[in-house]
Amino acid sequence: HLSIVCFLFFSFFYWSLSFNSSLSISGKSKKIAGILTIIPLVIYAVFSGFSPSTQRALIMIIVLMVSFIIEKEKDILSSLSVAGILILIIDASALFAISFQLSFVAVFFIVYGIFLFHKVSFMIKKNIFSSILMMMAVTFFASMGTLPLTAHYFNMVSVIALISNLFAIPVLGFIVLPAGVISLVSFSTFPLFADFMITFCGHLISFLMIVSEFLVSIPYSWTRTTTLQWIEIVAIYLFFFSLFFILKGRRRLSACFLALAALLVIFNFSTNQMGKPLKSNLNITIIDVGQGNSALIQTPEGKTVLVDGGGFPGMSSFDTGRFIVAPFLWQKGIRSLDYVVLSHPESDHLNGLIFILQNFDVHRVIKNTDVRDTKKYEMLIKTCEERDIKILNPSRKDHLLDFGITKLLFYDALPHVSYDFNNHSLVFKVIYKQFSMLFPGDILTHREKNLSVRKDLNLHSTVLLSPHHGSVTSSTPFFLEKVSPESVIISCGWRNRYGFPHYKVLKRYTKMGIHIFRTDKDGAIFISSDGKNHNILT
Repeated sequence: HLSIVCFLFFSFFYWSLSFNSSLSISGKSKKIAGILTIIPLVIYAVFSGFSPSTQRALIMIIVLMVSFIIEKEKDILSSLSVAGILILIIDASALFAISFQLSFVAVFFIVYGIFLFHKVSFMIKKNIFSSILMMMAVTFFASMGTLPLTAHYFNMVSVIALISNLFAIPVLGFIVLPAGVISLVSFSTFPLFADFMITFCGHLISFLMIVSEFLVSIPYSWTRTTTLQWIEIVAIYLFFFSLFFILKGRRRLSACFLALAALLVIFNFSTNQMGKPLKSNLNITIIDVGQGNSALIQTPEGKTVLVDGGGFPGMSSFDTGRFIVAPFLWQKGIRSLDYVVLSHPESDHLNGLIFILQNFDVHRVIKNTDVRDTKKYEMLIKTCEERDIKILNPSRKDHLLDFGITKLLFYDALPHVSYDFNNHSLVFKVIYKQFSMLFPGDILTHREKNLSVRKDLNLHSTVLLSPHHGSVTSSTPFFLEKVSPESVIISCGWRNRYGFPHYKVLKRYTKMGIHIFRTDKDGAIFISSDGKNHNILT
């Protein structure tokens, strides 16, 4: 992103040319500077990879530069509109690209923000101090303009950006980028010098990363947010417009924008209240995390319980917690969790929970007594210790979490049933009046038999989460007869390497008249019950 922003380097090139004394007299300096600046712009765009975001930035800057050449610089809004239309003609889907939205909003706010800045700072003497103020103003207006979109797409707001960009943009734009271009040009003739310049650039970038990491480690330098709805984003921008016009002295227009923003806020609040699930309903979502398990339980009492977080084994860099589970929770406006349940410490259940524990207010973690000598498990335990999250291990006897009407009943968490960690999974049932759902984790045949033969257990459940993702080593006929579910939900990855769900298991479900739902085909699965009836949506 900074590399694209550092097209600003070429504005410095344009500025230096436009103030050439001999050309200024003839009035041609700005036009010649604009034409000469377009050439390195195109070269830079090509050598930087010419990605779609770079293409859009290039088109925008060329259009703006042409507006200066033809002396239409005062009509900046029209120039931005022309650039936007050209980009959309080439690629209509760019309208939905995050970089497209951020780029145009940032430029729009910078242009009109600087207009206000010049209006209030005309008395400031032109010197280094005024240049620093201008740079701070550019950063401030760009940050304010993109704030609602970053909160919507990335669920975070940075308050340290004003400080970090003050040194990051100049260092990258006026030192690293020019040095990189010089290295590129001189490589064939002066390879040693080019090597020195690239090494120098590398050290500067490493330094920037170290400083950035330090800045974001400062408490309250940034914060997580729930996902802003589009109607909320529009209301925020209307409020910004209201501030802009009141600073311009156009109070009536400012009042109109402010009134529109207030109406949108009221409308959004009322529709959200109407659209919320009934508080008398139990809502369970089986989140599609690929080959793994993750579920969110929302009780009528207002309790939120996250069961597992999905995850991929080995060296996979894809974090299901960061890219799937957390955005889903933020989309629902959830920032705290009463309980996080780890059925057992295997990667496809555990790995995604680390990000959740680090970025949400979690009151308690429930897990079995298994301990794993893995990096992810150690990170989970360390995170719980650092954030003072209590860990509950259900006792060997059946353990009950009583929320009032809703109950979570954990069945005999007996250790060392077998040498397979899957068999040690926590097994629990969510009970809400006449509705119930069984979460058996990844238990296998031995554990299923262990549960089924107990006469004091009532395994019967309305809905069953398929044990071990529909593996042939689970869902034995005797166990299914004891549970006797109306529906079964299989959480598995599309065309996963394990062949889940096994065709024999699917045949067994069908033969017993059990309705089958699968995350690999249906995506996330939503269950809602009033305690008597229930609905399952995909």
